[in-house]
Amino acid sequence: MQYELHAVGGGLCLFNLRSLATDRPGDFVTYANANLVIDLLSSPGHGGLIHSNRVDVVRLVAELLRLLSAAAAADPAVGAPAARSVHNVARSSLWPFLNAHGVQLPVAVAISNLYSAHPEVLPHPDKWPEFQVLVIKLLAGFRMPPSSEDTFLAAVNQVSKMLPLLWGRTADSDGIQRCLEAFYAIITAEEADASNRPSCALLYVVDKIPPPFLKRATLMILEDSGVAANEAKTVAGLQTVVQWIAEVPSPGMVGPWVVEMLKGLREAGRNSILIEIAHACSRQLCAALADRAPVVAVAAEPVFFFLLLGFQHSELVFHSIVTDLPDVFRRLGERARASPSGSGEHARDARLILRLGEAASFFMGRFPGYPELYQPVEEALTALNVENVTEDRTSGKTN
Repeated sequence: MQYELHAVGGGLCLFNLRSLATDRPGDFVTYANANLVIDLLSSPGHGGLIHSNRVDVVRLVAELLRLLSAAAAADPAVGAPAARSVHNVARSSLWPFLNAHGVQLPVAVAISNLYSAHPEVLPHPDKWPEFQVLVIKLLAGFRMPPSSEDTFLAAVNQVSKMLPLLWGRTADSDGIQRCLEAFYAIITAEEADASNRPSCALLYVVDKIPPPFLKRATLMILEDSGVAANEAKTVAGLQTVVQWIAEVPSPGMVGPWVVEMLKGLREAGRNSILIEIAHACSRQLCAALADRAPVVAVAAEPVFFFLLLGFQHSELVFHSIVTDLPDVFRRLGERARASPSGSGEHARDARLILRLGEAASFFMGRFPGYPELYQPVEEALTALNVENVTEDRTSGKTN
């Protein structure tokens, strides 16, 4: 039988494949064989399909798997052997395809969708260590295009879902540990700077780690920070994560995890690390409260106040943000006034204004003698009617 997927794009190919499966199921099972999958995933072209669109290739393979599963259910004697053959080839061929083309985010998303629908073609367990590290490295390399934040974050979240697909298929925790080690090695690379810093997509790895293992990651970072030679690595790693949460909406587990690590550093007396992070990140976190709230402030707020209120021995961190505070208060006030009174948004912004006002009043009282520096802040507080912060509330201010 001769049958070709004549098409310029994946849509027509999918239509042809579905038509064959519906109209001539016997021919479909013969045609949709292992050699077709090998050809699709390895050849520069097949049946007129432009393979430069790798997303279409993956979607075509996914549809092939779906149709074969249906054929196997309808006629097990004929369809089941064909499905098994194709599954075996897909299992061994898809993850090398991800390795070759997964740097294109849409391709990685398409493969993740395929694995979610057909977990039976996940790589063989002996390939899981390589596969998991590959997913971590791909996530670290994705760059967010301008004005595409929501789309980008949804895409990298989908890519990260390939990891728990593996973890849910075994009681062995070695895979999670390898992911944590790869994650830690990437974020603590000391040579990273603004131009080559790993992608915020790695935040979605944190979101997938089961809590007991996330606790283990915290302990690993804290233990590593206790070695003098590794202090710079710990600073680099935490600074990277804190900067991420000031830039983009973070998964729910990230903010509490960062605060837990910061508290662990404080309890272990790693003050030099906390000082470095406070100096490097406080101003960016403060700006995020007004620029990106509420979606960013969910994670940024607790980290910001921990760092700010933990730095009470010196005015340096407070003074690094004090000139920004009038504008931050102004923007928070504008947003609070724009929200309906009694709404959750209004209450959240009002609470944030009060909390930041209390912190500012506390530090201005703790480090007096800078009237010209503090006057714009005092005027901003007066304009927002939060100038009369009570003494008992500021005197007990701690983090």
